[in-house]
Amino acid sequence: MRPRRRLLRGLLHRGLRPVRLHAPGHGSVLRSLLHVLIVRAARLPRRTGQDREPRAHGRTAAVAEAFAELVTRPEAAGWTVRECADRLGVSPGYLTQAVRAATGRPPGRLLIEARVYQAQQLLAHTELTVRQVAARTGFDDPAYFGRFFRRETGSSPGAFRKHHSRHHQSLEAPSAPA
Repeated sequence: MRPRRRLLRGLLHRGLRPVRLHAPGHGSVLRSLLHVLIVRAARLPRRTGQDREPRAHGRTAAVAEAFAELVTRPEAAGWTVRECADRLGVSPGYLTQAVRAATGRPPGRLLIEARVYQAQQLLAHTELTVRQVAARTGFDDPAYFGRFFRRETGSSPGAFRKHHSRHHQSLEAPSAPA
């Protein structure tokens, strides 16, 4: 495995331990983890393997870090790159350049991933309906949310909830025979 992937995977696994255990404060842990991931990704050397300066520095790194903090907010669900850029006081083009320099990925992709992650957390750890989860993650149409979620995760919201819910059916008391 490449050192870059190993570093990010290790950080991700260490950071998700409290979430797996459903520890108090897991939301703030996840927001912090996303921030750390973006900062660490910004500090990784370029793909050429040579030890160079981080790709993002100065104002570019500051904008990427501010974006990382912004996308972890619950109210950011459904925001576009343009809306994020407006909130950060930069142009969408500059935001894209800064985030790409820091992470190697476009901000739109990171917004989608943050939205999917928020939906996964709501499905697995709350009893909200799929319609309510869709609304909280910025979707007006639950059917479109379902298609989006399936495209991004490979499973429907209902199937994801059934598989990842804290209260698996196998833990419930068996029903009495008829």
